[in-house]
Amino acid sequence: MGKMEKTEEFEHTLLSNALDYLEHGIEEINGINPSSLKYAVLHIFSGTILLFKQKILQESWSLLFKDPSQATKVKYASGDFEGINYNSTISIIKNICGVKLSRSRLVKLNELRNLRNKMEHFQFEVTVDLVKVLSSNALNLAIKFIENEDLKSEFDEREEELFQEILLTARNFDHFCEERLGILKEYALKNDKLPCTCPSCFSPAVISEDGEYKCHLCQEGGFDLEEIIDCHLEQVLGISEYEIVKYGGEYPNFDCPECEARLALIPEDMSYKKYVCLSCNLEVESNQIDNCSYCNNRFVVSDDGGQLCPSCP
Repeated sequence: MGKMEKTEEFEHTLLSNALDYLEHGIEEINGINPSSLKYAVLHIFSGTILLFKQKILQESWSLLFKDPSQATKVKYASGDFEGINYNSTISIIKNICGVKLSRSRLVKLNELRNLRNKMEHFQFEVTVDLVKVLSSNALNLAIKFIENEDLKSEFDEREEELFQEILLTARNFDHFCEERLGILKEYALKNDKLPCTCPSCFSPAVISEDGEYKCHLCQEGGFDLEEIIDCHLEQVLGISEYEIVKYGGEYPNFDCPECEARLALIPEDMSYKKYVCLSCNLEVESNQIDNCSYCNNRFVVSDDGGQLCPSCP
């Protein structure tokens, strides 16, 4: 009998495994078959998390174990151990590795994670646009992470080639997101609407139609004005109710003098140069806002320059 031929083997380091997942995710999201988007989500999310674990590995291989006290080099080399979950990975990256991650990027990554869980373990319904936007966010997060944390210095020739392919395709995703959101913004301006941040996918794609708030990206709807205001406070201005209550301070929004919508007049962005009403789209410059000399509540100063708000005598 002849000798049995040796079967072909292949291997990946943690870093090359991450890049390989990302590259395959990009190929799948560009696929003709819509079902390939499912695998794009699975692979892009996995690749991003593996990059985080590569950074943790730089700190200590034992941190990749769910229980570091049980960590041994034999278990680590074989991969036969229970590893850290998503929440632990993010916690170690931030608190032990000292990596600063964009809050908005993490919010969208968690949204991709939730979608991944539905796809892998249950049933799902999602728009193609939302899959591409969330995948684009994860890819950009992964690329910036590689560059900011100097993971490129660990690349071998094969990994460098993979990364260049990823860079090239990720630019197309950026273009897609900018183009799609640009179309929505143009539609909103043409119809005198204000695009608001979606409480579901966190994209600036919610437009009010006859008092109904619907996201034109993920197609989620049924939001009320209070949800839209809270989302703007947290996602755009970085203000949370928890921090206000714990550390003191006051919310920057107040009742609109035009439509009288409660607490709907709010800073447009973190510059606080302009206030907008998320209900009627009223725009007010910050120098037109003052505190009432009687009750100290903020109000929009009228043309006569009075120092009292409309509620005070």
